[in-house]
Amino acid sequence: MFKLPKEFFLVAAIFLAIGTIYIVYTAPINENYNEEMWEDEPELFCGISTNWNCKSDADCLVGGCSNQVCYSKDETPPITTCEYRDCYNADAYNKRCGCVNNMCQWSAPIGRVGIANPASEYCISQGGKLKIVEGDGQLGICSINGKECEEWAFYHGKC
Repeated sequence: MFKLPKEFFLVAAIFLAIGTIYIVYTAPINENYNEEMWEDEPELFCGISTNWNCKSDADCLVGGCSNQVCYSKDETPPITTCEYRDCYNADAYNKRCGCVNNMCQWSAPIGRVGIANPASEYCISQGGKLKIVEGDGQLGICSINGKECEEWAFYHGKC
């Protein structure tokens, strides 16, 4: 008579206790993403952007077991493996999930970027006040001398 090993029953019991086993997230992701590129540079942020369509930041959500995926509210929520890596910590890398160029993706928040926007810097250096307007993306408006002008137009002397 054939006997099953004890390990079989342990695996079967674990399977029954867990219930449904999910497939790893396979939605289309950033085509430039390559897991191997992070091996040599672990100090880089390694969150995943699905680059799905969006109209505003409100359309983009953070998901995945370790909150490492930036995806659209119009997508199926991502299901990922549940290992945590330090490079998933968006706050530590000054990243936010938002709508950039009409795609949900990780980016640096305005006002906290590593490299300043020259048009924004110029507006402020000239005594203006900068405000960011949300629409089909973000638009910088420079308020100076009682006028409002798009920041790049002001920078190029066209306002």
